[in-house]
Amino acid sequence: MDFNFQLFFETEEGNQYSLEFSPFNNDSLPIESPVVQVDLIPIVNDLKLNSNKTFNFIGQEVNNYLLDKPDIILYYYCDNKEIFFRNTRKIESFQEFRSNLFTAMFHRLNPDNLLLKSFIITDKINGNHYISFIFKEKQVGEINILTNLIEDFHKKD
Repeated sequence: MDFNFQLFFETEEGNQYSLEFSPFNNDSLPIESPVVQVDLIPIVNDLKLNSNKTFNFIGQEVNNYLLDKPDIILYYYCDNKEIFFRNTRKIESFQEFRSNLFTAMFHRLNPDNLLLKSFIITDKINGNHYISFIFKEKQVGEINILTNLIEDFHKKD
């Protein structure tokens, strides 16, 4: 099955993005479900705020992809690229802000058969890493394996 998918879109605010899905290196993973990475890549973004409509669109496209490929685990990692947001809450990093934003977006969509697991890898030198998986309940055991692999890998640092 081909897991590659790319969607270019422009927001009402004039920001342009590519929403990209690609297979993770599944051959080295001790699980059966394919892992697919999703990336939101800015193409033209002048630090203009995006509306809720934009985030709802992104969430719906992710949900549509998951409906089309029902047995995958979706993986995303929030980067630390600068982003404008109202500084009314204590946020450690741009990465934390993005993680909170996409978690809230997922919960707002309220998908019936999907779960979200987010966790933080503490990194005092480079800043914390915010990682999330979207999956089905039958994949909880595989998520625990993946989480342990990632945490064990970062303990070596």
